[in-house]
Formats: sequence, structure tokens, C-alpha cells
Amino acid sequence: MALKPPVEVPQGAIRLNTDSQKLEFFAQDQWWEMATEESAPIGDRGVYAGDQEPGSNNISYLSLTTEGVAVDFGDLNFTSVLASAVSSRTRGIFTHSWGPGNAPQNALDYVTIATAGNATDFGDRTGGTFNGTGSSNQTRGIFSGGHNPSLVDVMDYVTISSTGNAIDFGNTIAAIYSHRSCSNPTRMLMGGGGTPGSTNVIQYVTIATTGNAIDFGDLTSARSNLMSCGNATRGVWIAGGSNTNIIDFVTTTTLGNAQDFGDSINGFIYAGDGATASQTRGFYIDGGAPGTPGGVTDISQINFAHKGNAFAFGDLNYAAATGGFLSNCHGGV
Repeated sequence: MALKPPVEVPQGAIRLNTDSQKLEFFAQDQWWEMATEESAPIGDRGVYAGDQEPGSNNISYLSLTTEGVAVDFGDLNFTSVLASAVSSRTRGIFTHSWGPGNAPQNALDYVTIATAGNATDFGDRTGGTFNGTGSSNQTRGIFSGGHNPSLVDVMDYVTISSTGNAIDFGNTIAAIYSHRSCSNPTRMLMGGGGTPGSTNVIQYVTIATTGNAIDFGDLTSARSNLMSCGNATRGVWIAGGSNTNIIDFVTTTTLGNAQDFGDSINGFIYAGDGATASQTRGFYIDGGAPGTPGGVTDISQINFAHKGNAFAFGDLNYAAATGGFLSNCHGGV
């Protein structure tokens, strides 16, 4: 039987060399190895935006694996006060809060966490609120409560990978503001806040479904103006109230009351959604310590695996107290 003639390889053809496990291309009658280079991963990154009244459009970022000072990321499209923030591994979303005359706003902006630059319009919430809270898993971000200017019990959600307006999720147990939240991939937990008096209630929702919040347990004390963050197994609530330095925690996969974790470096008199996390540590802006109503630059940290007091991490590149803090590595993702 006659042999088939050799097949002519077209110029520019690409193949995988199974011996070298390298990509090659065909040119000038021979195969050439393609030069490839892996992009450097950004690692665990935190992104912070906004500030207390009169607000800020600043966005800053820093590495959560190395201590240091945050650097400029870009700008929001609006001036944000008491921002809430949600994020996936790739994208972060910040809320608008106050507008002219302290009117609540419903705009949402997003950033791509791996690249620095100005924020892009995402869509709108179902209604304008401020001093609420937000948390997320890899797919959905949920915003909860706040002033409008009366207290509201509204929760709405967005699909983080797309753009568009938020959709109604359900209602909190009561109209509430100044509560704070954290999440694992399944649940969003919300603790503390004012109804309008301070509460110790922790409530939760299942992120993949829609519906009203359910009682989870209680914080160790009733307080508002606190901060919260978590990894996949633990959620913590930090300081708040009348300048308290309490840190308490829960196991997010169960129900029950919080337990003492340790103490924050400072007690807070001003605090927004200014905490985020990696899978091993929690990070928070040090909340406007007594005597510093204009905000602080200090960033503190806790170690989730070991109960104990907070300790210094680094610095924000501008004085702030009530912005939104997100990461690409928190408990929900």
C-alpha cells in the first residue's frame, strides 16, 4: 500500500509539544517555542473607599499579606459617606450614601480589584439609604437596612459579575441602621445596630435564596457603630457602642450567642462598614478613636484562629473612619 504524502504544515500553526509541554508555532519551515509568561497574581488585596461627613470619593488599596501603607486606587463617581461594600474574588461594589442636603442616594459603583483605576457605574439600589451594611459570597452581594431618612428593614441584592439594578431580597427582623455584617459562602450574618436603641441581635439570611432574616443569637452586648468581618467559619464584631473595645465572635455555620474574642486597640465613636478579611485574618480601620472625629489612618488586625486582642497592621493613606472596606479573599469567597 502506498504511503500518504507528508501533510504540509501551514505557516502560523500552533501545537503543544507533548515532550516539552511547551506551546510551539510553525514558521520558516520549522517549529519554534512560544515565549509565555504568567501574570503575577495580585494575592490578597483590600480596597477601601469613602469617609465620614462630608464624605470622600477616594479609593485606596493595600496587600493584606504584607504590612504597610495603602496607596491610591482611583476615585468613585460620587462622594460617599458611611459606604457599604460587597465583593467577589474579582470585583468590588460600593454604595453611594449621602447626597446634597444629606439626602440618601441609591447609586452603586464597581471596581475590578486586580487593576487600579476609577470606579464604573454598576446600577442602582431599590432605594436610597445610608448607614446600612453589605456582605456577599462569590455570586451575590446583599445590602441591608439604614436610614431613608427613617429607619428601613429593606434588603436588596445584586449579582456581582453583572451590572444592573438591585432586586428586593426580603426584610430584616426590624427596621435597623448602623448594624454590621459578614458572610461565609452560604450565609450572611448581621449583628448589632440601632432600632433605634442599640440591639444585641444577630440575624442571618441564606444568600442563595431570597427571604426575610432569621434570628441567629445575640452579641455579648447591645451596641451600634461597630464593625464586622469574617472568614469561612468565624464572624467577629468589633468595638462600637459608647466607646467600647469589645470583640466577640460566632461560628457562622451554627446558631448561637457570641463569645468573647478579645479587645480592639481603640474603642469607636465613629465606624462605618470599614472592616474586611482574608481567610486567616480580619482587618479594620480603627474607627475614629476618641478625640479624633476627623478619622484615623490606623489599620488593625486580628487572627481568626487564635482568640486575642487586635494588633497594628498598617495605615490608610488618608484619615477616614466610615468608609467601606472589601477584599478579594473574605469569608464569602
